Amino acid sequence: MGIEQRVRLPAIDYLKAASIVGVALIHAGRPFWDPRHGPWDLWISAFLPQFAVPAFFFASGFLYQRAEPIPWSDVSRRLQRVLVPYLVASGAVMALGWAQTQKPRAIVEELLPALSESPLALHALTAGIQILTGSALEIYYFIFLIALLIPTIFLLSRLATRTLVLALASLALVPIAIDASFALGLREAKPSGMDLFWAARNPFLGAAPMFLAGWVAAIFRPEIMSWIDARKPMAVGLCLLPVLLHARTTAAADPWIPHLTVRFTFTLSVIALSFIFARAASPGRLVTELSDSSLAIYLYHFLFILMALPWLDSLPSGLRLLALATLALVGSMTLIASVRLALGARARTWLGA
Repeated sequence: MGIEQRVRLPAIDYLKAASIVGVALIHAGRPFWDPRHGPWDLWISAFLPQFAVPAFFFASGFLYQRAEPIPWSDVSRRLQRVLVPYLVASGAVMALGWAQTQKPRAIVEELLPALSESPLALHALTAGIQILTGSALEIYYFIFLIALLIPTIFLLSRLATRTLVLALASLALVPIAIDASFALGLREAKPSGMDLFWAARNPFLGAAPMFLAGWVAAIFRPEIMSWIDARKPMAVGLCLLPVLLHARTTAAADPWIPHLTVRFTFTLSVIALSFIFARAASPGRLVTELSDSSLAIYLYHFLFILMALPWLDSLPSGLRLLALATLALVGSMTLIASVRLALGARARTWLGA
């Protein structure tokens, strides 16, 4: 999202396009705590597209990678490309009255309980926390995380390859350790809503490992692709194993199943499959547009779900999910086209596409 490709890579275009469609499917489905959560929500919203957001972190690391040291001016420019559209979108959400204030307000009240007697100050600080934590809409946690990760490219571009590989191996151990702590009963199996709020914004639970995996994969891309080309059937078979295991974790609530680890390997498998099968493909206009507009679609698609939900919520589960996801994608892409028509090249600065 919000990343320019130096050389157009079809596999990355297909991956980003599939990921943003996956994001729309995830947000169109009913959450697992909704008593109406059914098979469509489980398999089309919870199972199939769970690679989507982690894959964006991988694609970001992959596309940001440079062999030469990256100056701080480039880091600042890349941050601006993400943060300006995010601030515009957050302002629009707040202006429309759709901002989700419960958790940010709880943070302010916990830190400054005296403010509960001053509604104006409480409202102002709540808005500030929403902006800082990416929570005007809770799905904006992605922006919070990518804004933490982008500055690291200044350091990553100056580290030796051996150091980067060791760092990736260390980060990959984090989800394994957390899964083990849940399985052994060392951590609460049902965290609170506030715990989930911060867990979504913890870079070590998936964002940082995937970002660094993308960076390291870009370094070793020729060697990786050479290995895959020599052993394609084996590579495809290895990729399908995490997909099958992910299906098992989706269908079961077994605490001994390593959910974070499985999702990490499932995402890497989907990414590998995109490079195996889409490396030499020619992306059509739709795929390219979805790829290039992924940041703006991410920022605005949920607004169309919120608008349509009162009219579509009573539909049968499968039809509801597909209708909401389609409206989210078509609505956000129509908005992008309209803003481009009005602002021209400036639309990229303000909208992110």
